[in-house]
Amino acid sequence: MKRPSAADVVADLRQREHAGTRTAAIATLGKALRRADSFLPLWTAVGGADGLAALMAELSVKDVQVLCRWLGRTASAENFRAERRAGMGQLVRLLYDEAREDKRPLRVYYQDLIPACELEVVEEWEADGAEWTSFQQKALSRGHRERYEENFLARVFEVDEGQRTLSADRTVFKGNMKLHEQVFEKIVDRKGEAQIPRDFYQEFALPLLRRLVKKKANEATRDKFLDYVVSVARKYPDELGRYPNVVESSLLQYAIREWKTAKEERKEAMKAHMVHLLELYPAGKKAWEKQATLGTVHNIIVTTRRMASEARFELLRLALRHLHGYGIDIEDDSDSGIARLRNLPVEGDLWPVSVFFSIDIENAQALFERLAKAYPAGDFFEPSGYSRNTSVLRQRRGPDNDRCGDAEILRSLLIRKSKAGDQDTAWLDRVRRIVEDRKKAAQQSREPIHRAFWTKSAMNLCVAAGDLEMLADTVLWARRFNKDSLTVHHLYSSDVWETTEVVALLGGIPEKDTPAAEKATLASIKKDVDIANRILVDLTQTATMVVQEPGFDRSRWLSVLRLPKAVADFRLHKDNVESFENIAKAGGSEDHAREITDILWKPTMDVLLELEALLYSRTSTALLNSSNSVEVQAVYILNGIRDATPKLLAELAKWLMDNMRERLGAKRLNAQMWNIVTIVLRVANSDQPALACPFIRNLIMDGGENSSWHRQLINVSFLRSLPAKAAKEFLFTMANAMRDKMRGQNARPFVKEGSKAQAQHKPAIKVTTIKMMAQVLNNNRFIDAVSSCDILTSLLSEARHIDARITIVDSLISTMEVPSCPPELRQRVLDALEKYVVPAAAQLSERRPYSEEEWAAGLPEVGEETPLMEILLAQTKNSKLSDEDRARIAGLVVAALEGSAATNARWMDLFLTKNGFSLDDGETLPRCPVNPKALSSMFKDCTLYMPVSLLAMLREMTLVNIDPSPGITRVTEAVKKDRDLLNSNAGKHWLKHFNNPGFHASSLGLDIAAAVLQRPAVWMKSKLESGKGVDFKAVQDFVLAAANKFLQQERVGLVDALARRLCSERMSSPQHWESWRDNCVPVVNDIIASINSMRLSPGRAPTLPNVFRLKVEILPLPFSSARHAATFDDSVTYVIAVSDLIEELGSRRGPYHEDFAYLKSDVVGARSKTGFALFAVELGRMHAAWASWEPTLAEYLRMEVVGELLLAAEDPKDEGLAGDVLEMMGDWTGANEDEMRALGVVYEGKLKALGKKGWITWDKQK
Repeated sequence: MKRPSAADVVADLRQREHAGTRTAAIATLGKALRRADSFLPLWTAVGGADGLAALMAELSVKDVQVLCRWLGRTASAENFRAERRAGMGQLVRLLYDEAREDKRPLRVYYQDLIPACELEVVEEWEADGAEWTSFQQKALSRGHRERYEENFLARVFEVDEGQRTLSADRTVFKGNMKLHEQVFEKIVDRKGEAQIPRDFYQEFALPLLRRLVKKKANEATRDKFLDYVVSVARKYPDELGRYPNVVESSLLQYAIREWKTAKEERKEAMKAHMVHLLELYPAGKKAWEKQATLGTVHNIIVTTRRMASEARFELLRLALRHLHGYGIDIEDDSDSGIARLRNLPVEGDLWPVSVFFSIDIENAQALFERLAKAYPAGDFFEPSGYSRNTSVLRQRRGPDNDRCGDAEILRSLLIRKSKAGDQDTAWLDRVRRIVEDRKKAAQQSREPIHRAFWTKSAMNLCVAAGDLEMLADTVLWARRFNKDSLTVHHLYSSDVWETTEVVALLGGIPEKDTPAAEKATLASIKKDVDIANRILVDLTQTATMVVQEPGFDRSRWLSVLRLPKAVADFRLHKDNVESFENIAKAGGSEDHAREITDILWKPTMDVLLELEALLYSRTSTALLNSSNSVEVQAVYILNGIRDATPKLLAELAKWLMDNMRERLGAKRLNAQMWNIVTIVLRVANSDQPALACPFIRNLIMDGGENSSWHRQLINVSFLRSLPAKAAKEFLFTMANAMRDKMRGQNARPFVKEGSKAQAQHKPAIKVTTIKMMAQVLNNNRFIDAVSSCDILTSLLSEARHIDARITIVDSLISTMEVPSCPPELRQRVLDALEKYVVPAAAQLSERRPYSEEEWAAGLPEVGEETPLMEILLAQTKNSKLSDEDRARIAGLVVAALEGSAATNARWMDLFLTKNGFSLDDGETLPRCPVNPKALSSMFKDCTLYMPVSLLAMLREMTLVNIDPSPGITRVTEAVKKDRDLLNSNAGKHWLKHFNNPGFHASSLGLDIAAAVLQRPAVWMKSKLESGKGVDFKAVQDFVLAAANKFLQQERVGLVDALARRLCSERMSSPQHWESWRDNCVPVVNDIIASINSMRLSPGRAPTLPNVFRLKVEILPLPFSSARHAATFDDSVTYVIAVSDLIEELGSRRGPYHEDFAYLKSDVVGARSKTGFALFAVELGRMHAAWASWEPTLAEYLRMEVVGELLLAAEDPKDEGLAGDVLEMMGDWTGANEDEMRALGVVYEGKLKALGKKGWITWDKQK
């Protein structure tokens, strides 16, 4: 990015709008003043010291502080140093001048400028006692380096300085290689005594050496400075002796690293430095000195990482040779050399056991043998300390000796790892004798803790020797102590069965790149694995034996219970798998995967299954964990295998599942279904997912109660991963198996859900499994639609459970919803629905069919739900289906309803017969489907497809509930009186059909008929042949017949409610209003005519509906909305109708108040009030009541309605109409007759009282 010009930087500094821009410009200025190409232009542009001082007087305190810091940092810049320092000095004097422009107390920030000034200014400030901050001190040391370096060199090693430190001068020498070299030369060349600062090594020497490594300095530079440091240490050894950690952990380690990485030409020089530093290690002769111990030696050789074991041995040899007080040659086999091994500077010092495993194994064994000669009792090393990994080396030498380790265990480990162990096996005979001696000591010990000690030492020695057979014999031998709870308490603890060595031994695979691995063969590994597995079984059996003993404590057996998992992890570890493959390759094996499967994986899984079976035995459950499970299961191996081919995974999965079924049994297999699913998913997620198909099929078809896991196996994700052919074959195979299972289940006698028999007879296939299959096929993309249809149809043919049928039908219908679905496939789906769904929907219960034997045996139970019928009904409104599909489905609904009606009629006849009921002569029951609501739904939602026959059925059911026959009434009352029958399924079904009096009868279909009459005519174009479909005339006849029934029964409220229902939807749209006018108004008028006729009849009913109110219901209030305004003619028609009703009230000889209030409430309560002003004007003008000297009652009532309309009216947004209103109000308030005029004044006052809420502008009134 291009740097800004000097003018731009200065402009940004002087602008006042943006603080961020100014802050950035300050940083740019500070950086630019350090560069040679930008110093002069920018210094000139800013106006030099005078310009900067003036600028700073205008800046904020924060900006002044930042600017001073940036300018102070220029102290170390080399370019234009003289000119810049002169300018900075001038700036400082201007800022500190008493006559300065800026009087703010900012000197604390100005002092940051001093390091960038000339030396004279700095000295002047120091003479005045200036106290420098850390920033200023750092800037001074970098800007005036020579002055500080000279001062530092002059006093750094002076004797009279006392115990000074270098930390205060860190800014002077840090990173200054030249100064470091001068210091080293001065101290090396100095004659006589010198005072070395006490932090010389920590602050000066070691940071320099570390910096050389970090900066990757060349070898010559590193060698030079290391030589300097060693020379200083040799010249002043007492100073280094005060800080042994510097030698041991830092300086010596640096030398060791240099020696480790040095090439041949540098090797001897680095070795010499290392030897000199070893010789300088404190001898412990002075009070502050600490004598080096064997632990110190151990730390020296292990601190440096990534060092070859041979190099560590050489380092060990040098350390013991040159450290003060040692002088030991560990390679000297002479008597004097052996004796010297005992002559240690620290009395009783013990060798850390890890020393032997830090160096190469051959030298470690030789060193051990020399020490064993020097210490015949074997008391020369300490046992392994506590660490993350337990080791057999923690075994103590004796039950009463906690200080020394077991020499036999260490010897055995070293010999087994060395070449000598493979060349000569005589040492094993010796180990076996020692093991027997320890067994004998355990048997003869009187104390439990001693018995446990000798038994554990015997076991650990077996492990150290790597003798599996001997360990197996010892494990069985140790069972003699099973009833000795105090011994067992210690015997099976972590220091035996959680050691690294026992896990490696039982793992059965030798460590790679070792003599044991070179000697091993596949046959030897197989033998070791078999013995190790037997030991695991023996240990677990021992635990099961002790469960019943007094004092059993599971926590004491955790090491044994966790051992199988540790062994499994060892065998699965990639290094051990690689070791096995190397051994197989060396043996000429070509199929490594087959070898490791047969030798390692299968035996391991087999033993884990055997252990699991043992622990789940009835007497051993106390060994299970808090989750009632074992510590590790066989599936753990399968999940842990890396890089296995899909075929091998499938083979292992089949083997494991077969063995689980055989060893654990069905019950345990079901309890471990997650493990089974995990196995199958491992195969399904491999590169060949089709290999999982047989497992999934078997699991799903034989899964029993584990259907909840099936969705983990068969799902869209898995099926999408299968090749096309495999997916199709798998789904057809699954479907065929499911169909066969369902067919077998259908052949069984029906068992009621929730019964005891159902609990005893488990279903052959779970409903959830069938549903899952259907759901997977819903709009799928992994097989073609025809195949999906075939599979779903085959399932539907045998499915009996309602939930399964519902899911299958949903999936079949979803096939037709796809726009690309071909006609022939649609036809197949519809044929399947007709063949399998329609008969089911026509049954007495959709949940099950009834055989003729069941019909003959008793009264079958009626189903309460009709979900299949509801699905079919819903599809008649499905916009995703074509008109032809919806028409065909509507035909299926009609067929199902007619079939259901026939079935229901049979049931009703049987009900009457079984309960001893009878109807009157010539009396018959109306035909109706099992669920009357289905017929109502058909009428409501599928009117276009509904035949007249079904409407007649619905009409007959409605009318018989409004006015039941004597026989039906008699049976209904009998059912209500019989408590048992009333609460039975049969009684409830009868009452559902014939006990719907009053308003309940309307809900059967009458309310729907009223709504149908108000539908737009275009909605009622029947899809059936002419004369066979439902039309308005048939529906009107239905409504009139029901109304006449209500009138005959004197159900006034029902007639009024029916009239209101006939007018309830007219304002939905203009088309609804027209249908209401053409269809509903005639019906209400016919009802009014019937009422009037009945009123004139001699045998009239005592109570009849109020005809006036029925007339009010059919007032032709015009439709009006924001998009569709009412026409003037429609409004006038409405006003004339209202006026006629008022006239009728005015001509009455009886009371009129309630009916007038009803009329007024109806008129004013209209939803849209924008036409009220027009209605009022037209109604007022119609008779001009204000002009009459003797107004009639009708005229008074009419003007009252006019006033109420104006009060309720909304702004018509018509100035002409508003003027008409004002004119009418003027005429009204100036009426000839006093009462009429007073009424006008009252309403004018009410209208004016509306104020801003009103819409009439009264000031325009003439």
